Amino acid sequence: MLFVPKDFIRADDNTKIIDIEYIEMVSWNWEALGYYIKISSDGSYESYLKRGDIIEGEIKKGKIADEELNKLIKSFQKCNFYGLKNRYKDPKKITRMGENYLLTLKTINKTKSVRFYSESNNIPVCLRKIVKQIEGIYSGNYVSEGLNQIK
Repeated sequence: MLFVPKDFIRADDNTKIIDIEYIEMVSWNWEALGYYIKISSDGSYESYLKRGDIIEGEIKKGKIADEELNKLIKSFQKCNFYGLKNRYKDPKKITRMGENYLLTLKTINKTKSVRFYSESNNIPVCLRKIVKQIEGIYSGNYVSEGLNQIK
């Protein structure tokens, strides 16, 4: 898989080029404790724990492999991310066990954010897959292998 010049990422099947600027994910629980991660077009990322708007602990910086970034971009494509609702609400009662997520994909021409609750029954499975991939980057464990088995 080849990286094309700055701000362009070629999908695994080489049929589409997505001109991303960044991918951003914010999570929080009922205590407002969560994490933030921003992945730039070159694979560099910044992440940290947060409580509300306050950063707790150190800011982690790193770079993921081009292959991992391409897999993540491919997941957004397969999910038809720009075609998803902006927010997924569920009549199910919110519990203390779940996480809220705000997932954003910014390209040169467009920005799309999707907000959802992890325990909702009506969110697309592909969103869960993307969250797992990004959580793997945050935790340092790339989890893209085997994600095609999640239905």
